[in-house]
Amino acid sequence: MVGPQRDVDAYTKGLNVIGHDDMGNIRVNYVYGELDDRRLPDTVQLSNFDLQKLFIFLTNQFEGSRHYEN
Repeated sequence: MVGPQRDVDAYTKGLNVIGHDDMGNIRVNYVYGELDDRRLPDTVQLSNFDLQKLFIFLTNQFEGSRHYEN
């Protein structure tokens, strides 16, 4: 999802956002899973991201959720 930060965050609220990038007031939220296309604002665009980026986001989520015990 690409668009103004406020609109992108509002649309992706409650969706499985696995990462994001900011470029000024433009936000890219990377969503994994189903989308609700019926409520997509005119200011937000859908775009695909590559498989490598998906693996990076998923790996980072897994690494961040691991707890190490000594």
